[in-house]
Amino acid sequence: MNKQIITNAELATQNDIFRSTFKQSPSDRIVFTSSVTHSDNLEEIKNAVKNFKTFEEGDDPYGEHDFGTFDLKNTKYYWKIDYYDTKFEFGADPHCQPFNRVLTIMEASDY
Repeated sequence: MNKQIITNAELATQNDIFRSTFKQSPSDRIVFTSSVTHSDNLEEIKNAVKNFKTFEEGDDPYGEHDFGTFDLKNTKYYWKIDYYDTKFEFGADPHCQPFNRVLTIMEASDY
């Protein structure tokens, strides 16, 4: 299998597209924790993740746009993109494609 090396900037662009569109595929999945799934604010939470643009160096030290936090109605939320091999069995280096991506959205208290 040929591996394609991508830069942090390219990875950030891919992550931004995935996160802002919520377009799932066999290689890109979105997961919500139970507290988010059952929240009365689910659509607002989704929109906050889709529209997130406040990447701070402490949360995004490599400029990959794979983590963010936000507050909504006095509740803190996290979203995180993790990278897996093509079978979703092991972690993967996101700079060497192919890989799979999982966006997890949770209340901070779930962590």
